[in-house]
Amino acid sequence: MTKDPLVVHDPSDLVHPESADILPSSESMKYFDLLPPVQVGDSLVTILGVAEYGNSRIAVQAFGLSEEGDYIEPFGTLSVNLPNQEVPEGVFFARDYSYHAKTHEAMLAAGVIEIVPGIAGDVGGHGCCLAARLTAKAIANPQFPAG
Repeated sequence: MTKDPLVVHDPSDLVHPESADILPSSESMKYFDLLPPVQVGDSLVTILGVAEYGNSRIAVQAFGLSEEGDYIEPFGTLSVNLPNQEVPEGVFFARDYSYHAKTHEAMLAAGVIEIVPGIAGDVGGHGCCLAARLTAKAIANPQFPAG
């Protein structure tokens, strides 16, 4: 039976067993349905997971529907933790380089994230990512009650 990706689900019921070991702890992650889902290449990102890195910085994980349409699987991490660089509360460093660029651009275009001007992350003097924040649209559809 295929589960509807637009209906609120408990992702732990939908995660493919082979993917379970690479997910952040579901105890600290809050899940939000993206309505409508965001198209990234040939894939649909249907859920955002928001948690914290060990240093309390925001961590953002994207989840998408499997090719078979019967479970949710990790799509990619939208954030990067740069512990030696200051970032304001509510802001994270968004991966906008390499193969992450497509996801970054799609999330910007869909209004899921917005760039925070004047802050850029740097790794080894090469730059790497821009500061971003989740928009109200990104967190408008929580899967579980707060608390």
